[in-house]
Amino acid sequence: MERIYLEKEHVIDYISESMNSFINDCIIVNDARYHHNSDYTSAVSILKNNILSLDEMNRQRIRRFSKEFLSTMDDRESHVNGSDGISLAVVGLTDINRDELEYDPYSSHHVDFVIDSDVKACRSSVHYGNEYIASEMIPTDMIRAVDVRLSKYIDMLVSKGKLDDESIFTLVQKYNCIRNIAMLIKRDGLEIPLREMSYDNCSALDVDMVAASPKLVLKN
Repeated sequence: MERIYLEKEHVIDYISESMNSFINDCIIVNDARYHHNSDYTSAVSILKNNILSLDEMNRQRIRRFSKEFLSTMDDRESHVNGSDGISLAVVGLTDINRDELEYDPYSSHHVDFVIDSDVKACRSSVHYGNEYIASEMIPTDMIRAVDVRLSKYIDMLVSKGKLDDESIFTLVQKYNCIRNIAMLIKRDGLEIPLREMSYDNCSALDVDMVAASPKLVLKN
């Protein structure tokens, strides 16, 4: 595996330039109503194993959860999707009340899986006015795009002056996870665009270029 070792102060420039160099197209996705967020480190597992509930992940031994944890998650007042549901969000709804919170799936902290409109899901406004719950596994072939917002994340770090060791380490981790996503898409022949959507500019990344790029490692 090829690696490139960088000092902390060179990481932002390297990642910004690399991400810009990967952009090769504009891909607009239609008929994809739902969004499902995950942390960067879980994205590859989702593409390999489908979008699953906690119960199903536990049953398939993809992740192991204790009975106590799953029981806690089944408290629908605090965890509306429970252990057997999958939380989704819909943007652009016009019937959300002023006192309702609206979940933002466009956070730069997470990977945004854009999901086919044909997924069966029921609305649940216990916590967020735009939240929906799917009761069945969502197969990978219903994922219409994998969106990241790394440029937005970098801009947030710079604007807040959060360039400490932990923030830079997290940035490197996210960048390497994007590379892992591209490698999985290429290996499995998935016809899913990988997009950099920081500012809604439908920038598709060249999966071959991302997959072939070296892993980024911070120098000690």
